[in-house]
Amino acid sequence: MKYVENQKFENKKITKLEGIQFNDCTFINCMFDHCDCMNTQFLECVFEKSKLVQVGFVHSQMRNCSFKQCECIGISFGNVVPNGSVDTIFQECSKSYFKYCIFQGMKLTKFQAITNTFEQCSFHYCDLKSANFSGCQLMNSDFQQSNLQKANFKDSYGYIIDPKTNQLKGAMFSIPEVLHLLDGLGIKID
Repeated sequence: MKYVENQKFENKKITKLEGIQFNDCTFINCMFDHCDCMNTQFLECVFEKSKLVQVGFVHSQMRNCSFKQCECIGISFGNVVPNGSVDTIFQECSKSYFKYCIFQGMKLTKFQAITNTFEQCSFHYCDLKSANFSGCQLMNSDFQQSNLQKANFKDSYGYIIDPKTNQLKGAMFSIPEVLHLLDGLGIKID
C-alpha cells in the first residue's frame, strides 16, 4: 500500500484510486466523478468545496474526515466503515449537500449535521442518538429502524420518520413539521 501524508490536492479530477492510504490530506475543489476507490483509506482528511459523485468504495475506509461545502451524490457511506467499527466517517460536516446518499448501519452518535442539505437520502439501521439535524433541509430523506433518541430536528424539514420503526425518546422537533410524524398512523387532522 502506498502512503500519502499531509498533502494538499487542489483542482484535481480523480477517477481511480487503488491501494493508497491518505493521512491528514486536504482535497480542495477536487472532482471525484464515478471514481473507483479500491483498497483506499482516507484517514483524518479534509474535503473542501469538492464534488464526490457515485464514488465506488470497495474494501475502502474513511475515518474522521471533514466535509466543508462539498457536494456528495449517490454515495453509500455505509460501505466505507468496517463492520462492527465504532469509528466515524465524519469529524466535521458543514454547508454540504448530500443527494441519493445511503447511510446504512452507521454509528453516527452526536453527528453534527447543522447547515447541511440531505435530499432523498436513506438513514436505515443507524445509531443517530444525540445527532443534531437542526435547521437541515432533509428533503424526502428517510429514517428507518434507527436510534433517534435525543436527536435534534428543530427547524429542520422534509424528513420522513415513522415513529413505529424508529426510537424517538427525547428527540426534539418543531411545529408544524413534527405533524408529519403522524402520516404513517393513518389518522386525519383538521
